[in-house]
Amino acid sequence: MTTTRLDADAARFLGPIALVVGAFDLGADFLAVAVEGLRTEGRLGHLPRLLTLYSSMAGSGTRYSPTGHVVVRQPRGTPMPKPSSVRSTPVVIPVLLGLLGVVLIVVAVVYFTKTASGLPSFFPGHEGGKNGIHHHHTKHGILALVLGILALIGAWMTAGRSSTS
Repeated sequence: MTTTRLDADAARFLGPIALVVGAFDLGADFLAVAVEGLRTEGRLGHLPRLLTLYSSMAGSGTRYSPTGHVVVRQPRGTPMPKPSSVRSTPVVIPVLLGLLGVVLIVVAVVYFTKTASGLPSFFPGHEGGKNGIHHHHTKHGILALVLGILALIGAWMTAGRSSTS
């Protein structure tokens, strides 16, 4: 019993070290011994870390959950799942958000540069008249600028790479 504990402990330390120096086959052997030894002895504290290392090695088709159960077993040579950066939204959403962002930034520039009487009549805050109101709607401009930036960020976040499969 003591020999198994020493073997599991030694393998627990030697497995990650072998992976760091590039001895992947030796590391896989050490990690397999460590995982089996820790399970046999009921010492489950180090098991999630070792299972994560063991399953994330190149060529390992087995994936474990943090509790130590096999989640997915893929045969060797099976392509890995697509990364989360693959676009799952239609192309029209990022395009519309980008267009909205640019339009709102143009509206913000108009609010910053034109006076209330010089604004187009369909803009909120337009004050036409003979007096010629000479103040700027800075708060409207700030709001349009912030919304434009948020729309551009939304377009960027929803864009991603297109899936080729």
